[in-house]
Amino acid sequence: MFNSKKKLSTLIRFPILLAVFIILTLSFVIDLKGKQVEMHQDLEDEAYLLLDMSSAAMAQALWTYNDESIDKIGTVFLESQTVAKVQIMDDNDNLVYEMEKSEEPYDVKYHDMTYKNDIFYDSIYVGQIYLTTTAFFLRDVLYKELGSYIVKMIFINIAIFIAIIFVSSKITSAIDRIAEGITAFSEGDESYRIEVQGNHDLERLSNRLNSMFDTIINTRQTLLTNIRLLKNKEENLRIAQDRYKHAVEGSNDVIWDWNIIEDVFYISNRGLQIVGLKKDAKINQEIWLEYVHSEDQAQYMYFIESFKDMENNYKELQYRVVAGDGEIKWLFARGKSILDQSGRAIRVSGFITEITERIKAEESFDKLTYYDMLTGLPNRVMLFQRLSKIFSDGRRLESALVHIDLDDFKTINDTKGHKIGDEIIQSLASKLNEEIHCDVIARVGGDEFAIIVSDCDLMQAGEIAEQVQAIINTPIKIKENVFNLTASIGIAIYPYDGQDLDTLFMNADNATYKAKELGKNRYEFYEKSMNEKMVLKHKMEDDIRRGLAEGEFILHYQPQLDYKSKKIIAVEALVRWNHCKKGLLSPMTFIGFAEDNGLITPLGEHILKVACTQSVYWESIGIKGIIMAVNISSKQFSNRNLVQNVQRIINETGMDPKRLKLEITESVAMESLETTMGIMTQLKEIGVSFSLDDFGTGYSSLSYLKALPIDQLKIDQHFIKNVTIKNYEQVMVGAIIDIAHSMGLKVVAEGIETSQQSKLLESMSCDIAQGYLFGKPMGAEAFVNLVYQSVEN
Repeated sequence: MFNSKKKLSTLIRFPILLAVFIILTLSFVIDLKGKQVEMHQDLEDEAYLLLDMSSAAMAQALWTYNDESIDKIGTVFLESQTVAKVQIMDDNDNLVYEMEKSEEPYDVKYHDMTYKNDIFYDSIYVGQIYLTTTAFFLRDVLYKELGSYIVKMIFINIAIFIAIIFVSSKITSAIDRIAEGITAFSEGDESYRIEVQGNHDLERLSNRLNSMFDTIINTRQTLLTNIRLLKNKEENLRIAQDRYKHAVEGSNDVIWDWNIIEDVFYISNRGLQIVGLKKDAKINQEIWLEYVHSEDQAQYMYFIESFKDMENNYKELQYRVVAGDGEIKWLFARGKSILDQSGRAIRVSGFITEITERIKAEESFDKLTYYDMLTGLPNRVMLFQRLSKIFSDGRRLESALVHIDLDDFKTINDTKGHKIGDEIIQSLASKLNEEIHCDVIARVGGDEFAIIVSDCDLMQAGEIAEQVQAIINTPIKIKENVFNLTASIGIAIYPYDGQDLDTLFMNADNATYKAKELGKNRYEFYEKSMNEKMVLKHKMEDDIRRGLAEGEFILHYQPQLDYKSKKIIAVEALVRWNHCKKGLLSPMTFIGFAEDNGLITPLGEHILKVACTQSVYWESIGIKGIIMAVNISSKQFSNRNLVQNVQRIINETGMDPKRLKLEITESVAMESLETTMGIMTQLKEIGVSFSLDDFGTGYSSLSYLKALPIDQLKIDQHFIKNVTIKNYEQVMVGAIIDIAHSMGLKVVAEGIETSQQSKLLESMSCDIAQGYLFGKPMGAEAFVNLVYQSVEN
């Protein structure tokens, strides 16, 4: 297989020597590499030792910006033989110190590694230190080792060469087998083993080579196995990373992580976007805390620190953050801590969901449920919740419920429209909310408010009511209109006037009704007797409704006599209640109730329809030309449908509108002069006439008297009663008659009871007389008889 002579000359003298040389060189290189790694490690340990030993001093120096201390520390670093360069940066990455050795061993070409250390002062990042080492001395040592190796190799090779010459003949076969084995193994025959007999080094060498072959085979198999495992793990990791990446990018949630041991905080880009930071911006707990709403920072810090509690490693928190543009956003955070073997939390991971829209939806729902949409004040539901809290607390301290009901506010809505009314309510609500100090002020009805004042006695409640009155009595200007409002206020005191919601509120309402009965624009405290009156009020309301349904309201007619012709030319229709149990009732017993509960409108329409129907009937039986005078109350006149209702009744009954006269009082006419004139003008266009009732008791203003489209004045009976006794009444009555005539108006004197009164009024040129002297209010049949009798006479 081999040429023996050639093998001995080549394989022993040269190849074997070369193989031994290579083996020794490889061994030396491995050893030299080990020394190099060891020296590098020593160099690194020395660098980090220097950094650790100086970190406390450097932190103090950087924290206080002590340049002298920084220079001293930098000089200490440079005293180390292996340090070539020192750089010190502050917390904003600004260079505060730099020094580099200039000698040959520290030239840039010898620079080896740069070591960095972050400096913290009381857990606050204050800067970094960078140390650059030189490899000059390391190389020097390595070069000396290399020189030593070369010398050793020369002597070893010479010795081997001499030995080979002397023993070549004896070891030729062994060397052949060894060479053959090495060749076979290197060519891939892993099963080949060298067999050399004899107790000499070649045998031991062959054994060593065989062992090395086994080691190489095992190592190769281990490496191949590890490579396969690493490739599998690498592929699984890549798949997991892709899944994680897609999950994070596709989710609207924020992923957060906190390494408790190293205090490293991570927020995914979605979280950075929520607070207005750029993608991949630098973030830590301190920076994130700056974005947490100031009111939520304490509970957020408790949430974070509580993860260190080993008893419960899952927690949730709902809190707010303030984005860079000032927008407040709501977040819902969940986190779970990871524990080490001792049960100590070392890390927290979790998700954060932005719930701003959900919170807004909940707030909108709460606002719709608990707040009045027009004023923004709490509504009745919220008011009752607060009252419930007072009751549920079990407190016995006095608390006041103040109920406010605007007087005659419906008139404003009916005459000016609901838009103006809403603006008045909004303005009033704003003033009350700003100026009244209380627990709650709520809007509980169209023109009703309620106030809760806790720990409040009778005197304090009265003061609150006076403040409310002052606010409401202050004129409110809406566009070109000025409104002078009043309110009736009722006060109930907990726990004396009620220990449950319904009772307390009902009693405050009763007190309000009492204030209205006593003249309005005042406040009243609840008294037990009010309940009896409220029962009577509600019973009266039910009775009026029943009476209207069953036709119990009838009309009596009082004649009006023309002084010139001495004939009955008109009647005033006066309502009476023919009660099924109580008999005939005068208007004084029920008109007030009807006005308070809104029944005056259907009652007024009933009166007008009956009066028109009666007038048409009289015409049909020959009693012609009689003017029908019908009183219109304030509530009726403020009804925006008044004109349509009158027109409808005229059409339904066939009444001649020229024979219909509507009587209104001065106070009704002056509530809203512009609206009044508009309504009167529309009705006069269809033929209806107007009489101003009770003249002299109200405004008695010539300017409005001239402006109103009225046809006659009725002098109040108060003046007529004493017209023959007191000179003042005579002067007043005479002046009224003269003024009315100068304006082209007829004058009616009502309440005439004596012939002396009648003669005096006739002498003053009064036009029409009305009173008991000429006839009391009477039924329709009695009036017909009176007319026939007057015709006969």
